[in-house]
Amino acid sequence: HVFGLLMAVVLFRTDGWNVIHKVGLDHDTLIADLEQTPTDVIGLSISGTHALKALSKLLIALQISLPSVPILVCGHDVQKMWAKLVGMEVDIIATDIDNAKAQLEALFGSNKLERL
Repeated sequence: HVFGLLMAVVLFRTDGWNVIHKVGLDHDTLIADLEQTPTDVIGLSISGTHALKALSKLLIALQISLPSVPILVCGHDVQKMWAKLVGMEVDIIATDIDNAKAQLEALFGSNKLERL
């Protein structure tokens, strides 16, 4: 799963996006770190349905801590989880990297984000 995430980071950077990626942090550390990092959007990768519980906890914390920052979720089997992700009020659900880029460009225009 980390390999796919790193590939996404490289693909976004190659396309001109400034991406800050964070992996290996526990829930509380990640929330605290994101609260201190100016960002235009938060992108989360989900590795499958087994990760829904952790994702829901993270989404609630982010929606409370950073309510104005849109959240994008992309990852394996996201289509199978679509209804649950909509119910969790995810702002952007992407089926793949190209779909994620297209939705972000539609949201933010042709200007590349300073941070992702």
